[in-house]
Amino acid sequence: MSPGCKNTVVPKTSEAIIALLVVLALALVSVERNQLLSSDITAWDDTVSKSRGKARPHFNFAVALSASDMSDEAIASYLEAVRLRPLYPEALYNLGVLYDRAAKRELAKDYYKKAIAADPGFGAAYNNLGYLYFKEGLVDEAITEYRRALLIMPLSADVHMNLAVAYLDKGLYGNAIRELEKVLESNPGDEKAIRALESLSGGATLP
Repeated sequence: MSPGCKNTVVPKTSEAIIALLVVLALALVSVERNQLLSSDITAWDDTVSKSRGKARPHFNFAVALSASDMSDEAIASYLEAVRLRPLYPEALYNLGVLYDRAAKRELAKDYYKKAIAADPGFGAAYNNLGYLYFKEGLVDEAITEYRRALLIMPLSADVHMNLAVAYLDKGLYGNAIRELEKVLESNPGDEKAIRALESLSGGATLP
């Protein structure tokens, strides 16, 4: 497949390909940037009680709560972290993630944008914002955000996959093929990308 192919092929299976790939995109909103050495809620609660004026313990407590599926409590702790440190990109981003999971899209978009404002190099926030736009049918806006994400993390197979889905939705099959090829450059064993490329090139048929 040539990277210079034009958007002239119109595969009949494009909707099936989008359905195949979009599952990965849906999973991306649950990704959180910071990892904890411990998710012990009791330990972090004790730390917070001793350091109420510091943002980081509230952030760590929120991550532990989120890991235990206590989303409302996690949101409250992230909000406290942001109150103490308004330009806290990880906390702002994770608020976007939790509101995204709760299908509160406007709040999620607002916090992804705030995370970007606090840290313009936060690639995952652009990606997740783009996917929210995609879910709303704002495909051009989604493409813009995915491209911004790729300026920061050009080797991200996830973002290339999301961009491929957006191009497929617009019927830009040549662009989609190039993005799927980028996915395979980063992750040669990605079966979804392989199957989608085969279908777009007239090879295998999707089930």
